Amino acid sequence: KIDWAIIKYQGIQKVKRGEKITFLPFSSIYFPEEKWDLVFWDESGMVFMKKGLMNLKSFKFNPEVPDYLVYLIKNNQIKKEEVINEIEEKLHQNPDCKRAKKLWGQVLNLD
Repeated sequence: KIDWAIIKYQGIQKVKRGEKITFLPFSSIYFPEEKWDLVFWDESGMVFMKKGLMNLKSFKFNPEVPDYLVYLIKNNQIKKEEVINEIEEKLHQNPDCKRAKKLWGQVLNLD
């Protein structure tokens, strides 16, 4: 019966599904996008809200593991331009966000 969660960044976690082992960001495992919206993030952590609880703008891309986000872009699982737009919006909201600045630099330098 939890509707909101504030979490700090945990990084990549090992997930075993049957015989297969994968690595995913902690928040993707415990707060899957089908059930949760990411409504805030900064350099310290993230705020998730249960889907449908309120009509708040949510972030499409999860900044928990920047290298994982870069991996998704490089493997054409998400679009670089959409990630750049979302990071720029975050920097407009909070120009001092170190995680957003770092991620923006990493994404812009992708070929």
